[in-house]
Amino acid sequence: MARQKKKKQQLKSFESICSYVGDKFTDKEKRNQTETMTRISESMLCSDSFKSLKPRQQMLYIYCKAQYYGKRKPKDDNTELYQDDSFFYMNWGKILDYGLYTEKSHSNFYKDMQELEKKGFIKKVESGKNNRKKNIYQYVDKWVEK
Repeated sequence: MARQKKKKQQLKSFESICSYVGDKFTDKEKRNQTETMTRISESMLCSDSFKSLKPRQQMLYIYCKAQYYGKRKPKDDNTELYQDDSFFYMNWGKILDYGLYTEKSHSNFYKDMQELEKKGFIKKVESGKNNRKKNIYQYVDKWVEK
């Protein structure tokens, strides 16, 4: 039996500022873009754990979750320990690109990441502080109320 080809992702106009043309996403200036989607379940959105986060921390988690699909991961860098998709990079430079924090709110970013760890959404598995590399985090499910 022949394997069916997976359909290309079609975004609605309310989902993105990019267009799907041919086999690539392009922005309004027709530059190629990497367009990813972030899935957050309704059970997470309605959970006491997620509701207890500050709005900025909720957005930070969404930006972390955007690393799950289509972004460079530790496994792409031949890091033997981190071959699963649950691992991701997040650092100050990347978060500045998102615009959630300003240059002067450096400490707020790290406090918010610690809060996401404390509430059980992510876990820091490797700090890059000493060797000036990216921190490696992992998605975890400790936020789930038992």
